[in-house]
Amino acid sequence: MERHEAYRIIDSLRLGIPPDGAIHQFTVGRKEEVEDLRRRVQTGDTGVLYLKANYGSGKTHLLRLVREYALGHGYAVSLVSLDAAASVRFNRMDQIVGAIMRGLMVPGSCDTGVRPLFDLICREIQNSRARGDTDGYWYRLSNRWKWTESDACESMLMFVALRAWATQVPAAQRLVEDVLFQPWSYYSQRKRLYKELIGDLWRHFKDAHHEWYYYPDGFKLNVGNYDPAWKFLRDLRVLAAEAGLKGVIILFDEFENMLTGLKRWDYKDDAFWNVLKFGRQKEFPGLCAFAITPGFFQSIAGFEEVKKFPMFEMQPLETSQLQELALRIRDTHAVALGWDARERVRDTALRAVVQRAAAIPVQDRTRQAIKQVVSALDSAFDEAL
Repeated sequence: MERHEAYRIIDSLRLGIPPDGAIHQFTVGRKEEVEDLRRRVQTGDTGVLYLKANYGSGKTHLLRLVREYALGHGYAVSLVSLDAAASVRFNRMDQIVGAIMRGLMVPGSCDTGVRPLFDLICREIQNSRARGDTDGYWYRLSNRWKWTESDACESMLMFVALRAWATQVPAAQRLVEDVLFQPWSYYSQRKRLYKELIGDLWRHFKDAHHEWYYYPDGFKLNVGNYDPAWKFLRDLRVLAAEAGLKGVIILFDEFENMLTGLKRWDYKDDAFWNVLKFGRQKEFPGLCAFAITPGFFQSIAGFEEVKKFPMFEMQPLETSQLQELALRIRDTHAVALGWDARERVRDTALRAVVQRAAAIPVQDRTRQAIKQVVSALDSAFDEAL
C-alpha cells in the first residue's frame, strides 16, 4: 500500500467512515452475508434485497463493499442516500433519478456522475461509426448516425442529453449534467433546454423538429405517474450494457428516512409502490439493495409484497472482530505516518481500547470503536515525536 493511499484511508477512518476503494481490507466478520452478496453480483441477480441492521452496525459499510465489488466486476453502480429534506424522496422518482445520476460510478474511473458513463458510451458510438457499422444498437440509437430521432431510446430526455453530450461542446455538457442531477429544476425552462441542447447544436445533428415536438412534457420526468422516469432508468441500464458493462446496480442507504421524512401517507404509499416497481423488474431490470433498520416494517401497514423480498439480517460485530479490525487499522496507520506502530501500541493496549469502546451501550459502537482506535494511534504517534 502506498503511503498517500494509507493516509487517505486513515483520514476517512478518523471520522468512522468506510474508506472508498479499500472497503474489503477493512471488512471483518459477516462472511456469509458478504459471500452471498458477491454471488448475487457475479451471477447477475436482479430484483430487490434488504440489508437489515441497527444504526451504526455496518449497513453503509456493506453497501460500499457491494459497490466496490460490483465496480470490480464490470457494473455501473450508484449509491444513493435518501433524505427527504435534501430533495431525495422515494415517492418522487424524478428526485431519485437525479440522485442516481449524481452517485453513478463506472469501472476504471474515480469520478461520480454523468460524465464517466456518457464518455464511455460516446467512445463506443465513435468506434462503431469508425468501423462503418450499419447495424446494431448504436446505429439504431442514432438513426443511422444522423441523430435526428431514435427508436432505440425510450426516454426523450435521455436521448436529447446523450446527443448533446456527443457533440463535446463543454457548455452543453455542463447543462446536461445539471439537468440530469436535478431535473425538476428545469421543468419551467423548456425554451432554454430546446435552445441550448437542440437549437444551438443544430449543425451537429440537424434535428428538424420544432419546439412543439418536445413540448409540453418532453423534458419532464414527473408526468404520467413518473413513466418518463422509469423509461429513463430502463434506458440507463440498456446503454450501460451496450457500452460493455454488465448492467446497473443501485444501492439505497438510509431507507428508513422514507418513513420518517415523508409526513403524508399518500406519499408513503407512492414510495412503497416504487419499491414494488424496482422489485417486479418491469420498470428496472437490475439489482437494487435497500439498507433498513429492524423496526422498519413494524411501522407500516399493508404492502405485504414489499416485505417478501430477500433480506440480510446483520448482527453487530463482536469484540473479537473489532479487535481484528483494530490490528488492520494499526498497520495502515504505520504506513500512513511512517512509524513503528506495532512497537509503540502493543496488541494488549489496542485490545484495551477496543474493549472500552465496545462496552459503551450505543447503537453505532462499531463506528465509535474505529474512531477511538485511530485517536489512540494518533496520540501515541504524537507522543513518539
